[in-house]
Amino acid sequence: MNRLKQTLKKCVAFGVTGIMLILAGCKSPAGFVSNDNEEYNARMEEARTTPFGAYPETIEYTLGKMTSVNNSNMPENDTYTDNAYTRYIKSVINVQNVDVFEANDSQYDTNVSMVISMGSLPDIMVVSSQDEVEQLVEAGLIEDLTESYNNCISDRIRKMYESYGDSLKDMVTYDGKIMALPETNITDGPNLVWLRKDWMDKLGLSEPHTIDDVVNIVKHFISEDPGNNGVDASGKPNTVGLAVDTDVTGECGYSSEFLLDIIFACFGAYPKQWIMNDDGEIVYGSVT
Repeated sequence: MNRLKQTLKKCVAFGVTGIMLILAGCKSPAGFVSNDNEEYNARMEEARTTPFGAYPETIEYTLGKMTSVNNSNMPENDTYTDNAYTRYIKSVINVQNVDVFEANDSQYDTNVSMVISMGSLPDIMVVSSQDEVEQLVEAGLIEDLTESYNNCISDRIRKMYESYGDSLKDMVTYDGKIMALPETNITDGPNLVWLRKDWMDKLGLSEPHTIDDVVNIVKHFISEDPGNNGVDASGKPNTVGLAVDTDVTGECGYSSEFLLDIIFACFGAYPKQWIMNDDGEIVYGSVT
């Protein structure tokens, strides 16, 4: 095992792993002994104090990974530890993940609770509740990320957090120390319908202003095949007019890309949510 890796303390992300990976990579290894090689030491200092400085030797970090059935379509021979994303990260800052456990959405929280109770955390993992963050802080199981945040966070990610004011950082700050990184909704927060503008231009279709306009555009996409996708063996069009996740809607009102919560909401329907109707009654949105 890499001797630098042995010194890394446990870190936790409250929602998002990508940011934490960069920050954990920038954390100064507590037991690092200076090398006589000046170039080596200079590269180590750059990696410790800048967002994209590469470590002079590869650091492996352990990771608790949430997986999904919808993520199973990776290219042949790619894995969760060896794919375009991990290879890119390694090429930039020279760190490599070693997955300690992989679990799907329904089992992931159970695995997290188990490793917390055992005190055998991976270096990086996502937790889904504020209570778990507080439990980890009180048990002294996670690292103070303040120095990493100040020195190693990229300008882009810093602006994302600053766009929320102090509210997000306050959630994970204990005694003045940043102990985790909260999730943001920068990429999928706005609930929008995305349509292929190049296809619309090709078919001479105007921008939609109503749900009916959207339905009309999607029907044109399928029937007129602007992408030249042809038909299947049964003669049905191959064109997907509107890309939709197989889950169709989010859980408990938490929508994201490729989900149709906003379409259902336009018709007064709120699948997978308990809501109060006009009569003041609590009803299940999937049957309203």
